[in-house]
Amino acid sequence: MKVENEALPENWELIDIGKILNVSTGSKNAQDSKVDGKYPFFTRSVNTQRIDCYSYDDEALLLAGEGIFIVKYYKGKFDVHQRTYIITAKKKNVSLKFLQNQIQSKIERLVNTSVGSTVQSLRKPIIQNLKIPLPPLSEQQKIADILSTVDEKIEVIDQQITATEEFKKGLMQRLLTKGIGHTEFKDSPIGKIPRSWEVKKLIDSDLELEDGDRGNNYPKSKDFKDSGYCLFLSAKNVTKEGLKFSTTQFINKEKDSKLRKGKLKVNDLVITTRGSVANIGLYDDDSIYQNVRINSGMAIIRDGKKTYDIQFLYYFFKSDSMNLQIESLVSGSAQPQLTIKGLKSLKIPVLSKGEQEEIAEILSNIDSKLNIQHSKLKSYQQLKKALMQQLLTGKVRVNNLIEA
Repeated sequence: MKVENEALPENWELIDIGKILNVSTGSKNAQDSKVDGKYPFFTRSVNTQRIDCYSYDDEALLLAGEGIFIVKYYKGKFDVHQRTYIITAKKKNVSLKFLQNQIQSKIERLVNTSVGSTVQSLRKPIIQNLKIPLPPLSEQQKIADILSTVDEKIEVIDQQITATEEFKKGLMQRLLTKGIGHTEFKDSPIGKIPRSWEVKKLIDSDLELEDGDRGNNYPKSKDFKDSGYCLFLSAKNVTKEGLKFSTTQFINKEKDSKLRKGKLKVNDLVITTRGSVANIGLYDDDSIYQNVRINSGMAIIRDGKKTYDIQFLYYFFKSDSMNLQIESLVSGSAQPQLTIKGLKSLKIPVLSKGEQEEIAEILSNIDSKLNIQHSKLKSYQQLKKALMQQLLTGKVRVNNLIEA
């Protein structure tokens, strides 16, 4: 948010933070925190732990000196880690809530001037010399109020998302082991399950496994393009949240034709087998790519005989039961791997297609709710970003915005 070379509104001034704010560091170490402490203790990542005594009773901003650079506002009794900055007002004509947003909007610039290779760290002079546009106090307070209103909405939606995710996690565990409407259960290799269910190894089920082509025709770096005939999946595409396509790479039709296996069909599951193992993606009718191949660190799980509801299978492969099985099969510490042999030994439930569909529909409805919540969150985050760009620079005056 560059403002140094732009004209500021009347009564605004460009000022060094050090002229209006005190910047100091805490004195406590991590071991000083107490589980049952009475007062907040802000750590290096500005997470809140507890401590049984306090050094500060003030209105302040907290900024981590290294690692994760988040500006937090707090008012009351607290203590601070020795590598966390406490920022307080020198004068009465500043609003710390306004300055919280100003500093946060320039975090990227501060980080770019920070020191350290492995862990970046901010030095006190870097913060003190940061220039910010400062309006009169009354306008600072109005801007802070508007941004705080948006922050409160973002926090509410965040809490809703957390609650929905926790509810989904518990419901998944229950539905994928207890099913719907069962009263009699039995022990099984995957825990207690309804008496009518069975458990089979993947190799003994109707599911098929296929890994990627590792032959001489496997694409080299020069074969990948930003666009092309066939999307070639990378580790960035198969995530814990499913298939994501914000980053893509492609091979041409000729290269695709030379590869023997590893091409996706609609309703295939993709599982990562190297590095971040057991990430699951579902390639369904909604995909915008018609030709897709997996890389050598992935495998395809295919239900060629249509024994399973594919959404049910997708949820089961993301369940705690499956994660526990996979954890016991992963080898290697520097580069974890899950072999095809290991995948074949995975145990999966066998139940009626109708019950699978019921379970999948319930969980899909919760996912739809989560998608709506995430969409709302993104909208408010974009609104906050736009308001910060306009209000914190004076491009849009807060009085005009209120009147509009």
